[in-house]
Amino acid sequence: MRYLGKEDHLVMPPLTKLVTTQALYDMLFQYVLTPEKEKKLLDFINRIQVHLRENTYRNTPFSVPVAEMQFLEEGIEELKMLCWQVMPVHLFEIEYSVPSSSPDFEAVKDQVELVLSDICVYNWQGDNRILVYSGTPV
Repeated sequence: MRYLGKEDHLVMPPLTKLVTTQALYDMLFQYVLTPEKEKKLLDFINRIQVHLRENTYRNTPFSVPVAEMQFLEEGIEELKMLCWQVMPVHLFEIEYSVPSSSPDFEAVKDQVELVLSDICVYNWQGDNRILVYSGTPV
């Protein structure tokens, strides 16, 4: 693993999965006053939907860098009232012992996932990057 840096992320609480993304959109829409901000909000909602759909059997957090959410302005405080937390997240690049084109790649990646699950709370960002979540909110 190679350390790439640290970012502060807004982390969605587990209970938010009970709230539909449409309700979240309706609540945050009041902070979106331009077509550009509306597109960013729709992209954010879509990312949540994809995360929920793809992580049905895993208990991985959903988060987004605080810097990406600045377009919401006061809407960030609204998210915090819904128990979203600002948490340090560390970005790592995973270096595998075999190339991704190798027939053994999936088995090696599965082994890496088992090790990571034992030592930290993480989320994949592509094939070779992970976000590792700190246990302490900011």
